[in-house]
Amino acid sequence: MVAASSWKGKVKAWEGDSGKEIGCFEGHTGVITIVSWTSDGKMIAAGSSDGSVRVWETNSGKELRCFQDVKRFSHLAWSKDGSMLASKLSNGTVRVWEISSGEEMRYSARNSVIVTGVTWSEDGSFIAAGSNDCTVRVWEVRSSEQLRCFKGHGQQATCVVWSRDCSMLASGSEDMTVRVWEMNNRRRVCCCTGHKGRVTCVAWSENGKFLASGSSDCTVRVWVAKSGMEIRCFRGHTGCVTSVAWSEDGSMLVSGSDDTTVLVWGNF
Repeated sequence: MVAASSWKGKVKAWEGDSGKEIGCFEGHTGVITIVSWTSDGKMIAAGSSDGSVRVWETNSGKELRCFQDVKRFSHLAWSKDGSMLASKLSNGTVRVWEISSGEEMRYSARNSVIVTGVTWSEDGSFIAAGSNDCTVRVWEVRSSEQLRCFKGHGQQATCVVWSRDCSMLASGSEDMTVRVWEMNNRRRVCCCTGHKGRVTCVAWSENGKFLASGSSDCTVRVWVAKSGMEIRCFRGHTGCVTSVAWSEDGSMLVSGSDDTTVLVWGNF
């Protein structure tokens, strides 16, 4: 499915294969700035300049929730099971809502500002984000308690991602490195060095053995997660790499770039 928004405060959705329109979601009175689906496609959320975030049921178009007083946000992220929605605000705080109850939880980075998007653990128990003090922080969702504060980057983090089993985090930074952190032992596992520009995106392979990263140096690099050893450097983009993703079997990578291309890489 594909969704798009308009300045008129509407979100429209279409089937990806047929192009058939499947819904028009209304309620916002301002320009819609961000749209996000649940992973199963059953719900869609949108944020607007009117200071609200609205959630609709995809099939019926019914509005399920409207969260008010959400001003100047830059990110929406669903938990894996679609039960909760997180929003990062421009003031460096995070708000999380439970869809069924409407309950709200708030998170802050204690005397610093959250600068990356929020990333959910696979089971929805934790969220992680990077702060402008060069740390990577982890909170327990239900209690809003900060559980970890990983230090080591020389400049602020740009992206944070969980391993599949939630035992580790990887973070990319403006310091041109990727660092891997272990949750239980609260330690840095390794530091991946080689990029010549800021790291903009990081992705774990499904088996958790490898990491892929993209950078403003226009390369995609692959690392051994436990040692930080670089095993591949793919060149071909002519602009900053903005996204990377693994195929399910780990045999291929796909990357998107500011050069308006999407490239597929193999030969691991």
